[in-house]
Amino acid sequence: MEPLKPGQASSLIAVVIVLGMLGWAVHGKLAPPTGTDAPYRNIYGATGAAEEETVAALLREARDVLGSPQFQRNLLALEPAYPVIYASVAAPAMPLPKAARLLAADQWNVRYAPLSVEVVGGPRARDTDLEAASAGQAFLEGVYADMTLGRGVLNLYRSEDQVARSCAINVGAHELAHTISTTPFIFTYAFTDTRADQTAIAGRRDLTTPVGSYLIGAVAQCTWLQAKGRLGADGFGGCVRIFGAKSMNWARCGAFADGGPVEARPGLPVASPTL
Repeated sequence: MEPLKPGQASSLIAVVIVLGMLGWAVHGKLAPPTGTDAPYRNIYGATGAAEEETVAALLREARDVLGSPQFQRNLLALEPAYPVIYASVAAPAMPLPKAARLLAADQWNVRYAPLSVEVVGGPRARDTDLEAASAGQAFLEGVYADMTLGRGVLNLYRSEDQVARSCAINVGAHELAHTISTTPFIFTYAFTDTRADQTAIAGRRDLTTPVGSYLIGAVAQCTWLQAKGRLGADGFGGCVRIFGAKSMNWARCGAFADGGPVEARPGLPVASPTL
């Protein structure tokens, strides 16, 4: 074998450096937390350690539900009712099994982006504040994600009413869905819906399909309720319809505090406008 010429040696060194940088990025900066780690990098804006732990517990529990086999089974069981969903502007009619694979994040190019979380809102934040949570690509940090969680959501999570608490799981799962990227080195949304200044999804033509992020939240919520014994054997689909697959029906979060079955019944608060 002939020795490398100076120019070839320089090119080889450059390739090795680039590969090393990519390896560092994949295994360090870009890889989502694993094992017992929580699905976030840091939490800020909390009033103290207790509130920070509430955020951490909510996100851990929501992420555990999304990663559970029962969530996958429940989501895929809805395919006859929801064969396609609105996932994003780029994927307005995504087959439900493809959405399930994205949520499993078991493909080399799909990841839950490392996340920073900010607690927002006053101490008496309303549970029904529709601006209580948001998530997406971190500003000027294309591989990361940011999330805000309002204190109204944290109030729901602290509730002794399991159904009210499940609404916080819905929110956590919904927002975590917005942190899924379909590319490893930049952030490319898997699931989008609206921005804070929008009341409807821009350019959405087929209003009959569920909105992926809201369906994901409702499936996570009802899977959690199922695990807690609050749903009957055949109550899952009805639970998803109650809490909404095209928007979140916040007003229904407190409608089952009497301990009754989570099912449609007279006097149930009206659904939120669909997106």
